[in-house]
Amino acid sequence: MIREADPESGVTLRDVSRLAGVAEKELPDHLAHLARSLSAAGEELAIEPPVCRGCGFAFAKRTRFTRPGQCPRCKGRRISLPRLRIASRRG
Repeated sequence: MIREADPESGVTLRDVSRLAGVAEKELPDHLAHLARSLSAAGEELAIEPPVCRGCGFAFAKRTRFTRPGQCPRCKGRRISLPRLRIASRRG
C-alpha cells in the first residue's frame, strides 16, 4: 500500500489507517516494525517531515511517525501530516 503510492508524494498516516483498517493511533508501532523489516531488505521507510502551515517551519530532524502538537517557532497548531514512502538504499 505504501509501495503503490506515488513515490514522489508518499502517503500519510491517515491514508494508511483508512486503507489498512487500523486505528491511526496504533500505526506508529506497526510502522516502527515495518521500518526494521525494510532495513533488513535493503530499503527504508522514508519520512517527509511535517511543515507548519502558519510559518513554514519544517520539522526536518523529527524521526517520529506522528504529527507534532505545535510549531516551536510560531506556536501554531496547523501542521501538515508527515508523508511516508518506501525508498531503496541500494546504489
